[in-house]
Amino acid sequence: MSGIFIEPSDFFEVKVVVVKKNDKVYAATDTKLLISENEEIESSDLDSVEEYEATFREPSYKDEVDMFSNGLFGDISDINNIQLNLAVVNYNRLICLIKSWSFKDGKGEPISPNKENISKIHPSIARVLLDEIAKRI
Repeated sequence: MSGIFIEPSDFFEVKVVVVKKNDKVYAATDTKLLISENEEIESSDLDSVEEYEATFREPSYKDEVDMFSNGLFGDISDINNIQLNLAVVNYNRLICLIKSWSFKDGKGEPISPNKENISKIHPSIARVLLDEIAKRI
């Protein structure tokens, strides 16, 4: 980021560590957080940890306006009948800002970070990504 303005070339990376245990998926930005935030995870579970990275474009003010606008529902002519769906705002954040990620399919082929695949991502992984995006806003 150059000064106070967001440039199109401004990006940031997010690391995600994932452990699957007892049919649940646990995710965090590092293994210490994975253990401290999830009492079900023990040090021995870290032997099966998977690490991923995602690259996002730095959000600009215009990005935030667009993402929030897309999350508004109701009669916009009546301020009392407008609702904001934060789940839609967060979904739009991922779609708008994602540049790349290191997720692969069962055959080891890269999975494209497109709208369809973002819709399929596990909620615990999405939460970690969204938490890191929120720190940039």
